[in-house]
Amino acid sequence: MNQTKKPPETVAKQKLPEIRATTRQNQERIDKDAAIARRRAQETESPPPPSTQYMDDGKDRPVNNITEAREFLESGLIFVPAGASPTPHSMASALFQVAELKGLTVTAKRAVRSVAYMMEQMVTEVIAGQAREVAVEQAEYVTLEMKNMAEHLKTTIAEEVTKQIATISESITKTQETLSNNQVHTTTQQTAPTSTRYSDAIRSQGGPPRNQTDPRLVAREGIRTRQFLLDFPDGSVVHKISQTELLRLYNAGIATLDDGEGGLVKHRIRTVERLTNKGLLGEFLTDEGAKWFKESKNADRLLLSLGENGAGAQRRVRTYNLIAYYVPVDFETDNRKHIDEMLETNGLHIDDLERVRWAKPIARRNKERRQNFAHLILVMRNTNKANKIICNGLVIHSKRVEVRKSKKEPIRCLKCQEYNHIARECINTFDTCGNCANRTHKTETCTSQNKKCVSCGDRGDGHTSWDRNCPTFHRKCQQFDSTHPENAIPFFPDDEQWTWTNEFQPPTIRHKQAYEPTEEEQEKRKQRQADEDLRPMRQTLLNYRPRAKSTAQTQTSQPRSTPAPTPTTITTTTQHPLPKRPENSTNEPKMTQEEVNRLQQMLATAVAQIAQQEQDETELQNGTPPPTHNA
Repeated sequence: MNQTKKPPETVAKQKLPEIRATTRQNQERIDKDAAIARRRAQETESPPPPSTQYMDDGKDRPVNNITEAREFLESGLIFVPAGASPTPHSMASALFQVAELKGLTVTAKRAVRSVAYMMEQMVTEVIAGQAREVAVEQAEYVTLEMKNMAEHLKTTIAEEVTKQIATISESITKTQETLSNNQVHTTTQQTAPTSTRYSDAIRSQGGPPRNQTDPRLVAREGIRTRQFLLDFPDGSVVHKISQTELLRLYNAGIATLDDGEGGLVKHRIRTVERLTNKGLLGEFLTDEGAKWFKESKNADRLLLSLGENGAGAQRRVRTYNLIAYYVPVDFETDNRKHIDEMLETNGLHIDDLERVRWAKPIARRNKERRQNFAHLILVMRNTNKANKIICNGLVIHSKRVEVRKSKKEPIRCLKCQEYNHIARECINTFDTCGNCANRTHKTETCTSQNKKCVSCGDRGDGHTSWDRNCPTFHRKCQQFDSTHPENAIPFFPDDEQWTWTNEFQPPTIRHKQAYEPTEEEQEKRKQRQADEDLRPMRQTLLNYRPRAKSTAQTQTSQPRSTPAPTPTTITTTTQHPLPKRPENSTNEPKMTQEEVNRLQQMLATAVAQIAQQEQDETELQNGTPPPTHNA
């Protein structure tokens, strides 16, 4: 079937789209619609609809290098501050800023924030790892330095000890050689054992230093060691022989004695002196002779060989006087039971004690008031025991008493009250009273109340001749001490070094001034006591004596009513610096003090960072929110 074709005019009648020319008004409307569409797209999370017309403003261009990247981030204030060097921490902060930009989906925001957190974690781990590496490296360095220092100290100490041992060994060898030579020399020179001389004791190491010992004292002690004393009866023929003849007879008698080894005794006597008490004081030429005569058998042989010139002779032992202060008066010097008790209590033997007596006669004690203590004189036979008693004291009648050496004093005549002689040798025909200086009676029969000293003369009113505080007596004591150096030492010298010391000792009663208040002072005391009795009693005026407090208590607690104590000047003792050690000659590297301080500071910083890191990790694991990173 043939279709009929429409006529051309039908096609021409269809409606075609209207095409208009773009004018300025149309363009402004198109731009306005595009701006509104972009603003709506930014306000929503969905991407904006495609623009009807592409506008190239430069913001949508891709970033192709680091310069464009920095410009883009800094222009949007995503990377701050501008121009700073990029670090992992700053880049993580930039990611947090990117996550807050508008137009990103929730998934994109979470992804960006996760990357930022991961980057911060990486930064923390890197810092912690670096700190650990630094700490380990520095610890290894310090350990190595300490080992090197320890090895160096061991080597130095070993070398020093070796040197000291070598020096000591050499000194010991020389000392042994010297002792051997001295022993051989002594064996060849001496055939019999001898005692130690006082001169040898002084020169030896055990003796007193020469710069501290008076030479006169050394000489006196040497003479006393060589002396001997003999007492003869009144009818002995010795009293009729001269001292020169006695010396010749005694030396001749010694020369006739044998020494027990097939020879004769070669000791000799230097001097013989007759004493006023009819005794005979002799001195041997050597210390060996004095030791030989001290043996009883040798002395008896000598006296027997002298015949009638040695008949009735008795040897006397030198004694040493001690004074014990404030001994109970209940102790009886003539009671053997009391003496044995004292010896047993103090570990002494009866042979060590010659006799005891009171320093002041019992009849001269104060009768007006009861006297409980007095001074006791002990006469010893042994210097060792006497010195030990001086050091340790004594216990007499359950009371410990102080003991000192009784110093020698000037002799005063009890007949004329003058010095330097005794009554038996006094040439005066009259007696002088020691209390009132009257020549009509003796001291024992004096009844006068007026005191006067004979030695002081016109200035002697007010004290007796026997007063221990007499000025003349003190002057005589000083003169006597200057000529008797043994009074300057507190012990009896012997072979021990400490017995020769001349250190200062507290004064004895002889040098102690007795204080007696005057009548005016006594009246003032009575008046003061009467005023205190009439004064009303208050708490601050109670009659009591507080106990003495220590310095610390006095400084810490002071009563309110008492003023502050006067500050005491404290004298500090200057401490001399120790000598520096010798510097080591080896050129080994050593750490200076500055390097050590810097190393310690670095270690402390690293440890603090590690501790802070561990604390941050603990807070993160416990869910503690991280710090805010908003700009």
